Amino acid sequence: MLTITAKTPIQNWHVRIGCHSDSINHTDNWPRYPSITKQEKLSSTVHRITSPFGGLIYLVSSGSSCTSITVELSIVVRAALYDVNNPSANNWDTNAAAPMAEIQGLYLTMSVPLSAIQRVSNPQAVADYYDKIIAEMHRVR
Repeated sequence: MLTITAKTPIQNWHVRIGCHSDSINHTDNWPRYPSITKQEKLSSTVHRITSPFGGLIYLVSSGSSCTSITVELSIVVRAALYDVNNPSANNWDTNAAAPMAEIQGLYLTMSVPLSAIQRVSNPQAVADYYDKIIAEMHRVR
């Protein structure tokens, strides 16, 4: 169970557990459970949410009028994270407790199994590589 606490009631924000927000209910073959993400609106000072699948935690704003929020998360583990836009949030620990890791570039966020980044010593180079690909795709459109 994830517990989110804030000093004041939260408005215009959601919490999402899991990075795979797609559903494969409509397909004939299910290589995984069809819907493995859980999202709920935050509306009080204490919010509890569970997911049988676990996953990375995302706080998602619901529009441009959202204010910043400060929350405390409990019963969670840290994941390996590299974010080119927010270096102070980086936790590039390839032995992190969470089974997933993220590299966030300028144009793309990659959520991958921790085992996929075990040998990545320079996440900035990975982010730059994929950002160049995305930028080039937009240039040739």
